[in-house]
Amino acid sequence: MIRSERFRPLRRRLLRRLFWLALCCGGLAICGQTWLVYQQETERFEAGVEEIGRTHLPLLAVGLWDLEVEALQQQVEQIAARKEVASVVLQSSTGLLISSAAAEQETGDVDAVLPIRNARSPDELLGELRIHADDSQLDRTILLAAGQKIVEVALFTGLISLLIGYSLHRELHVPLKRIAAYVARLSPQKPAAPPQLRRRRRDWFDEMDLVTRGFETLHEGLLRHGAERDAAMQALAAERDLLDSRVAQRTQVLQRISGYQAILSRTLLRCVHLRADAFAPALQQALEELCEFLGARACAMAERDEKRQWRWRLVRGSLWRAGEPLELPNEQPGWSLLDCEAGQALVFVRYDDAGGGQLFVLGGEPRAGDADEQRYLQMVAEMLFSLLDRWQSAEALEQTQAELERLSLSDPLTGLGNRRHFEQVREQECRRAVRHGQPLSVLMLDVDYFKAYNDQYGHGAGDDCLVRIADCIRHLFQRAGELPVRLGGEEFAVILPAYDSDLAQAAAERVRSAVLALQCPHAGAPLGQLSVSLGVAAWTPADEQPLDFEALLERADRALYQAKAGGRNRVCVSPLR
Repeated sequence: MIRSERFRPLRRRLLRRLFWLALCCGGLAICGQTWLVYQQETERFEAGVEEIGRTHLPLLAVGLWDLEVEALQQQVEQIAARKEVASVVLQSSTGLLISSAAAEQETGDVDAVLPIRNARSPDELLGELRIHADDSQLDRTILLAAGQKIVEVALFTGLISLLIGYSLHRELHVPLKRIAAYVARLSPQKPAAPPQLRRRRRDWFDEMDLVTRGFETLHEGLLRHGAERDAAMQALAAERDLLDSRVAQRTQVLQRISGYQAILSRTLLRCVHLRADAFAPALQQALEELCEFLGARACAMAERDEKRQWRWRLVRGSLWRAGEPLELPNEQPGWSLLDCEAGQALVFVRYDDAGGGQLFVLGGEPRAGDADEQRYLQMVAEMLFSLLDRWQSAEALEQTQAELERLSLSDPLTGLGNRRHFEQVREQECRRAVRHGQPLSVLMLDVDYFKAYNDQYGHGAGDDCLVRIADCIRHLFQRAGELPVRLGGEEFAVILPAYDSDLAQAAAERVRSAVLALQCPHAGAPLGQLSVSLGVAAWTPADEQPLDFEALLERADRALYQAKAGGRNRVCVSPLR
């Protein structure tokens, strides 16, 4: 898409791109050349260091052994005079330090360190020779090589650009301008002379020739188009009289499609994020809208159960009754027209691999229409089947969630509430007691000598014992708000809303008596049977202290320990603070 009327020649843009591409390639070549020179200079310095080690280290070792300072200084200066060396420092193991003249100016890291050993005793270190490389020599060499490569790349880039520019001007720019002038002269009403590109004679053709032939073909097509346009105008004049009827037909079709789309959209929007109990009214409303839109007297949906019997799930109208079985002549999925006592019915059936299925039926002479109409009905049926699946999934999900919630709040052994349930309910009961001005009590229960029972009869018998005690507690506390829970092990608790201290103590005595009535033998207990100890704590609105459930639970726990300390099989009530 052209965003500006400013003309920019293709030749110039191609040359600019080629120029920058050549510069990039030249830059890469310069970088490669610089890296190569750096590697060569590094290798040359390493070779020089090896040569110094072969030629000078023996002399330096002799000089250090004989302590000939002048000879050592001469050797250091000779090494420093090498082209690749900037400065040299000789340090003996005795502390003698000899350096070249330029060593004081060096502040960088040492590039090479050569240890000087005694020729007679190689393990004896006489000193070391530290060599600084001449970085300025390396910089000069790299700059010289880079400069040469820059000149070469610049000359090569300029020459190539000139040659390519001339070729583009001759082979591309001039022919394209002549083709553009030819295109400007084209007209559907009159022919135009083909463009003269003035190119040399040859026995081959290229893209320019293809472009020229293409425009000639385009001109011929324009002439044919003019003739066809005249014929089309005549045909259009003849069809103009039928336009109103066609528009009306198309409008009717669009209205029909819009009606289906509106039903689909409303139903889908209505069924987004629905709970399972809200699907039935939503789908029932969708069936009523379909009946009204299609002119049917009845509309229904059915499901096939595991016994392969059809049961109505949703019914609108009086042709069928919900719950009555439905018999189909075959099990072929798809559309089929069935005769029933109330008239004709249009049925769509979908079967699954497990033998189940879903059915959507319109009864009372529905307007089936043509194939398109049946296709739209099939789309509606597929949507309803999908929503029916979602309904089933939502019901299953809610059942699963309810079961998970029940399992998370109940003790798996006894079926009573667990500590998590206890923690959730206790704050609610505290707020309710304060809001309504009612007392609140807590029972703490512990099975006496239960560890000895487990040791003597086994953990299986201990679990059976806990289940029987839990059944007693559950049977005694069934009023709304009363919550018996198992806190863990043999410890139980009961929240008693609207119970004062006397009522709570009486309830605790009933629990103690009910457990004794079980007559569970326990040879390790003084009574010879299982018993329980209970602690009771109560709060009333008349108390001076505000209601604190933690404090209330602590009081009940202290009362429980008091009952156990007093001989067990008894109820102790915590006094008010």
